[in-house]
Amino acid sequence: NITWINEDIITYKHTFGDSHNIDLMAGFSAQADEKHDIRGFGQNGPDKMKVVNWASNTFDQVRMQDLKDFMSDFTKSTMVGLFGRINYNYMQKYLASFTIRRDASSRFGENVRWGTFPSVALGYAFSEESYMDWSDKVIDYGKIRLSYGKSGRQFDQPYIAYGVWASGDPYLGEPSVHPVFRDGLMNRELTWEETRQFDAGLDLDLFNYRLGIVLDYYHRYTDKLLYKVNLPGNYTGFEQQWRNAYGIVNQGIEFQIKTDLIRTERLKWNITFNIAKNWNMLKKSNDKRDFISAASYDNINVVGRPLNCIYVFRDHGFYTDDSQVSYYYIDGKKVPLRGAYGNQFYQTGDRVYLDSDGNGRINSDYGLNEDRVSAGSPLPKAQGGIISSLNWKGFDVNVSFAFMLGRHILNKTQSESIGTFLGTDPNDVAKPIFADLSEISFWEKPGDIADYPANRLENGLMNFAPNIASNVENVSFLKCKTLTIGYTIPEFLKKKIGFGARIFVSAENLFTLTNYSGRDPETVDVVTGVDDLANYPLSRRFTFGLTLNL
Repeated sequence: NITWINEDIITYKHTFGDSHNIDLMAGFSAQADEKHDIRGFGQNGPDKMKVVNWASNTFDQVRMQDLKDFMSDFTKSTMVGLFGRINYNYMQKYLASFTIRRDASSRFGENVRWGTFPSVALGYAFSEESYMDWSDKVIDYGKIRLSYGKSGRQFDQPYIAYGVWASGDPYLGEPSVHPVFRDGLMNRELTWEETRQFDAGLDLDLFNYRLGIVLDYYHRYTDKLLYKVNLPGNYTGFEQQWRNAYGIVNQGIEFQIKTDLIRTERLKWNITFNIAKNWNMLKKSNDKRDFISAASYDNINVVGRPLNCIYVFRDHGFYTDDSQVSYYYIDGKKVPLRGAYGNQFYQTGDRVYLDSDGNGRINSDYGLNEDRVSAGSPLPKAQGGIISSLNWKGFDVNVSFAFMLGRHILNKTQSESIGTFLGTDPNDVAKPIFADLSEISFWEKPGDIADYPANRLENGLMNFAPNIASNVENVSFLKCKTLTIGYTIPEFLKKKIGFGARIFVSAENLFTLTNYSGRDPETVDVVTGVDDLANYPLSRRFTFGLTLNL
């Protein structure tokens, strides 16, 4: 790979009257990225090959591997930009900064390559004012920060706006190319993804800098979000197209407090605590419709609601009698509630599902399922951490915690492997067991208080479906992330033996306090909130060490 960057910058700084400070900067930048890829391989001679000759390769049926292959590739993209900045401050009390960039990228359509990205930031150190003299013994430093700006993002692939082609099989001895039908359709209107963000903050240092407080608020709106959109119909052959499709809003509050509880020559103890809350929302979609998230089939994006809401069937226990099953009149006939395929009917011992659309059928077809409903956002109500550092006579103890409050998690781990399923592929029937079956009960007769419905062969009734509301948990946890205890030899001993030394023992992921019934709530996908055992729980690790300073 070859990347070259050229930046030409001119600056000017000046102070007027010992109070007014100005800093000017202007520049031009240019960048090019090239990727050269040439690779190939071959093995065995013609007399040793037991092969099948495909149109583009040679395949060994015994070893089940290619015997030869060759490819070459070349991509290039360029970007140019103009930028400028003005910084001003008056006696370090009033601060202002204005910046602007104008960039163009070859990765976008010819008429929409340029983007303009301005920003402004203001600061006010109110603690430096004379009217704050009364607080000298309390407030050491105080500052208010405000900023607003616009930024842009481009994608990694260099040619999507112009249509993507791939090499195909040789034709009449000549190489060929064909469109990438999955997501290679050209879009000459593809342009910068734009984010507008407002920030407000407060910095405080109190009591001889023994207590520090930082409070921040941000509001971020991302427009023209780069996303692959499913194309309607099947008349073009293309399945998806990259577009500036969506608009999303993120806003949040972050709070941090740092304190030196003890500050003496021999004993020092400081603690840092931070907590943050984030909200997000889908502001607009490509066709003004809701859509299944690309991150997971178990999440839905609804305009005006949080992103990636968990999308499940609403359930409520099990049928204890056939009279409890809902009936519908279809074509003049009284028919009980049906399953997804229409030829299975709910009965005693089956799971009770809410027929959300009232059509007499619990639909589980792929897409915007008729009967699934939103069960909350996977974003937590709050999350943060605690860090403590203690030093005394050469001993040091450092510990850190992470916590999360009120996050919705869809726990699919147990339901994925329990129940009897009909399938033609052994992988559909034989699944790993993620539960102790001796501790799990199935409904057998009226009056049973069971964990699961009747365990009988069913096809389409979803008695053991994992994406149900009763599997959604409101989860909180507190985890000890690290704990380190060490001892450093004193200075007089260091001089005596000629080197310094520190011995320590540390532990990671020492323990977790949680109400979650699954494995490790911290490893659950942060975007989807779906736990399908795709990630291992974080391992507990202990380390013993000796550090020598020679």
